[in-house]
Amino acid sequence: MRFLGIFFLLILITQGTFKRKKCPDKRFVCIFKENNLCSEDTDCEDNEKCCMLGCGKKCYNAYGAMCKLPMEKGSCEMSLYRWWYNSTTKTCQKFTYGGCFGNNNNFQSQKICKTLCKASREVMGSF
Repeated sequence: MRFLGIFFLLILITQGTFKRKKCPDKRFVCIFKENNLCSEDTDCEDNEKCCMLGCGKKCYNAYGAMCKLPMEKGSCEMSLYRWWYNSTTKTCQKFTYGGCFGNNNNFQSQKICKTLCKASREVMGSF
């Protein structure tokens, strides 16, 4: 009987049943529309889903991956005020974004940052 339980557990894991494949159901007022970085789930990694995150579509990992990324200014020379989640201090902090590249830990407002990273912390537990 124990073997049978382990067998079914392995099947669930290999089929990705434990992966949370749900987008946050939050809507935000945007300063401007951002370019979509994905259009469907197949544009994303296996453990991610293409979601409307804040003001544009991005690949989303419900287990907090984007909120653990370091702050990245990006390689362009614009000066856009943005927010990133500092997983060490567990706070959203303002930074100057260059306007291109960087990573997904980049939000138009403190409210969007707090809401999305709080939702990720609740799925993962504190990180």
